[in-house]
Amino acid sequence: MKSHWVIKYFLLGIMATALAGPVVAQNNRQNRKKSKTESVAKDTLRVQTLTHTSPVIGVHVPPVPKKKKFLVGHVDDSYRVDVNAAANMGAGTPRAIFAPVIVANPFVRFCDKYTVGAHANIMLHNFTGNNFSPVVYEMYLGGVADTKVGKFEIKIGKFIAVNFDNDFSKYTPVHDQLMTNIHFAPGWNLKRAATFTYRGQEASFGLGYAENHDGFGIDGDGKIVMIMSQNIGEYFQIGGTIQFNKTDSRIDSYIDWAPTYRNIVFIRVTDIGGRAMFYGTFGHAICDNDATIALNGYVQSGDGARGANIGFYHTKSGAYIATGATYHDPMHGTNMDGTPNPQYDKWSPFVEIGIKKTLVPRARTR
Repeated sequence: MKSHWVIKYFLLGIMATALAGPVVAQNNRQNRKKSKTESVAKDTLRVQTLTHTSPVIGVHVPPVPKKKKFLVGHVDDSYRVDVNAAANMGAGTPRAIFAPVIVANPFVRFCDKYTVGAHANIMLHNFTGNNFSPVVYEMYLGGVADTKVGKFEIKIGKFIAVNFDNDFSKYTPVHDQLMTNIHFAPGWNLKRAATFTYRGQEASFGLGYAENHDGFGIDGDGKIVMIMSQNIGEYFQIGGTIQFNKTDSRIDSYIDWAPTYRNIVFIRVTDIGGRAMFYGTFGHAICDNDATIALNGYVQSGDGARGANIGFYHTKSGAYIATGATYHDPMHGTNMDGTPNPQYDKWSPFVEIGIKKTLVPRARTR
């Protein structure tokens, strides 16, 4: 009798296992489907360009292909056209200032680490007279190696040794920007040089040779040039250049400081030991950072140029208005007909209305 019940339960167990098999398999497939659906919701689409990667949440696409070993610079990374125009009314001789800038930077990149290319930064201006004159700020060949310990950079030609002017120009009138770059001629605007620079996260240091002549060739009368910058904390940077040889030396320095998220301070002290020039800028963002109020002041040693102004700068349009006073202003040394300007030796008020804006590429802001 007992054997009969054993056989009966054994047969019932086999039948239960057979019936449960399809149910378990079905549940497993549903679990896998559910798991797959959840993983899709967490995936992101990554849209990759040469310099930027942006996520789009909730879209599943095949994995991004491996980075190419050879890339040519995108056109938006390889050129820029800026317009600088103003009407300066004061010192007895109203002036219309035009200074368009064209920047070209074609380059190629290998293995996403090594970049070689050329760079040109050319301005056409009428700051020093009625006729337009070209100014070549930069014309050089260069190469960059991006390594785990920092970037190593080589430049040969004419170039600006410190990356400072673009930020500085946001908060200054066109008149002041041209005066500091043309009349005051800071020492980091190297006319003919070859430098090797290391750039880390907190500091950079460069060493090279520079001559004070345009064009190509080596005259042998140049100076050793040292390029330095140091970040102190997250919002303070100090840097500049030192040039020296057996008979002469020159020091040019700057400070870039953001004490708060609304305020910015720029200070230039150039040609220390020679005809020194001090230029200071303070900018305060207003209207949800859509505009900035900026104060500018400068003085040159001896009986050189000096002045001060306050301006309102609109971020999106690039338009601004500034007012102040100048003394020994190099732009107002003569009248429009070339005769001496009697206001040149006096403090003279002025008002300047202008625009400073990048025209192309449109998506880029200064």
